[in-house]
This record gives sequence, structure tokens and C-alpha cells, in this order.
Amino acid sequence: MIFSNSTTEPVAARRLSGRSLINFRDPSVTQEYAIGVMRAALQRFPDVARFSNVPQPFRIQYIPELNIGAVALPPELVRVALRDEHVDINSERVVSAALLTPGADDDATDAYSPFAQLGVDTTSYTGKDVTIALLDSGTPTHADLTGAFADESNFTLYENLNEDNYGHATHCAGLMVGPRASGGYGVAPEAKVLYGRVLDRNGDGLDMSVISGIVWAIRKKAKIIVMCLGSPVPPYSTPDIYYRKAAAAATGKGILLLAAAGNKIIGSNAPVHHPANCLEIPAVGAVLRNLQPAPFSCVYEPEGDTVEMVTPGELLRSSWLNNSYRRYSGTSMSCALAAGLGALWIQQGSANPLNDLITHVINGVVQAP
Repeated sequence: MIFSNSTTEPVAARRLSGRSLINFRDPSVTQEYAIGVMRAALQRFPDVARFSNVPQPFRIQYIPELNIGAVALPPELVRVALRDEHVDINSERVVSAALLTPGADDDATDAYSPFAQLGVDTTSYTGKDVTIALLDSGTPTHADLTGAFADESNFTLYENLNEDNYGHATHCAGLMVGPRASGGYGVAPEAKVLYGRVLDRNGDGLDMSVISGIVWAIRKKAKIIVMCLGSPVPPYSTPDIYYRKAAAAATGKGILLLAAAGNKIIGSNAPVHHPANCLEIPAVGAVLRNLQPAPFSCVYEPEGDTVEMVTPGELLRSSWLNNSYRRYSGTSMSCALAAGLGALWIQQGSANPLNDLITHVINGVVQAP
């Protein structure tokens, strides 16, 4: 459970963790110096940090590759403590799985599959030798997915296990790399997956966990990084510098990043969620089974941009907890399908898989090579 620094009320509704993110603008800043500055800020306001409900090891975090940190103080106090430093300071947000609930039990009479609409039923590519990093709720234990495992790591504050005990990662992984033979549901069954746990058992996580997962995936040489998660943002809000720096580091290595556009209240006009609202992170939206726009899918970004691509996201069958199967809707499901398609394009030899995903479209949805 994620808590704010001033109440025991879960902050999923508040969307803030109680910590601050700090971007050190000076590239010459060393890790020792950055940690020292953040430690001094904590020492200046010891009572606030003591009652922040943030575990001691996570009251200060620092990612040297990006020169950003997190400290268990609210931004207004960090600005006081670091007033002479050249830094950006922002509240850390809570991100959540982009999953519509409730789902539906597996129904043998429901034969729908998105494969024909995506060209997956006719492609010869399987994602072989392509590694996808799924930053989500942990490592699935489903029997259908054990062969896809490449590695795992846990970036959450409050979960000790890598194992997925929420189900979201299991469902998304199935759509990416589950079996594809008759009755199957996985787009790229021979791709491998790096599982970075960034969401807890309630489907909530923190910005710093996700960004740490991106850096880990870069180190592990992933070809695709997928984030089926997000947090609502006001219209015309400025994308965070923290994700932009992480995305730049990934794309600089030729890695394809994808993020769910986010789910909205039907009838509302909500912008694409954070972090998919970053221009460097392509947003994946959803359409219904009939390929009409999904009323739950966020569709526009600041400056009038729309999502970069869409795939079906309505009641898709995939793996679930306890070796079962369920159908769920959401832009998470659409993003997972897009990641699987990206793996097919990379195996095909695409020099620019993002461009291929965006440009190879039939009836509005992304196509397999």
C-alpha cells in the first residue's frame, strides 16, 4: 500500500506519494554530491521525514545515469532546503495499472480474437530473439508464460516478492508472449520478457519505481520497454522532465518505448495520461472489437496531438492468476498487443519499429509484418 506523508489514507485517489523528485540540471553533479544534498534536506526537516511512512531505504533514492533523485519530503520543503541548487523539483505521482474492472470470466462460447484484425494470424514472425521489458505488477507464474522468462527485478517500496499477486502483469504478458497456436492469445510467443515489478498488489506504483525500471531495462539490453500504466493529468499539463530524460536514454540506445494512453470516464474528454503524455513515449490507445473508438480510451495529448497508435482493447482473453484465464478491457491490453507487434517488426529486421507500427495500419489498427 502506498501512503502519503500526512495521512494513512491510500494515495491512489490523491495521485501523489508525499515524496519529491529532483532533477539536477548540472551534468557535472556527482552521485556523492546529489545524495549529500538530499540527506541535508532530510536533516533540516527530520520530523517530516520521520512521519512520512516511507521506508528508511527509500527516503533518498538516486539514479546516476539520469542525475535525478527522490527524497521523502514535499516539494515546498525541498525548495527551501535546496534554494541555492540548480534543480527541478516536483511531486512524485502515483501511477496505476490501465485496466478496466471488473473483467469477465473465460467464456468458451466467446470466440473473439484480435489476431485477424492485426494480421497476426497470417504472419510468420514470432518475436524470436527479441527481449521485452514489462514494467508492471511482477513476474507471472502462469504455466503458459514460464518459457518467456528472461530476468526479473523489484522496484517497489512495499512489496518483497517479484511474483505477480495482482494479475495485471500476467494478463499483459500473455497478450505479448502467450501461446499463439489455435485458441492462443499471444502475439509474439517466442519473445522473452524482463519483468520489472513497479506496481504493488493493488496495482499502484510510484514514478521513481518506473523510472528505475526503465534504467534497469536499458542495462539489460531490452529491445522494447512497455508501461501499461499511468496517472491522470490536467489538460495542457507539461510532461515531467524525469520521464523525458529516461525516454531519451532509452531511445538513444534504439529501444522502442510504449505506454498505455490511459482509461477515462466514459463521456469525458480526458488527455492522455502520464507518462504517455511525454512526446518521447508513444501512447497506445484502444478501439472496440468492431474497431470503433473505445469510449474509455484517452485519445488526445497536449498541443492537440492524438495517440500514436491503437489496437483492440475490449474484453481480450489472456492468462490470469492461478493458471486461469480472464477477459479484460483497457488501454493496458492495447499497449501489450502493440508491444508484441513491435517484437514481430524487430524480428523482421525493421530499422525503425516505431515508424512501422505507426505507418502499417489497416482499418485504423496496427498491423503485423
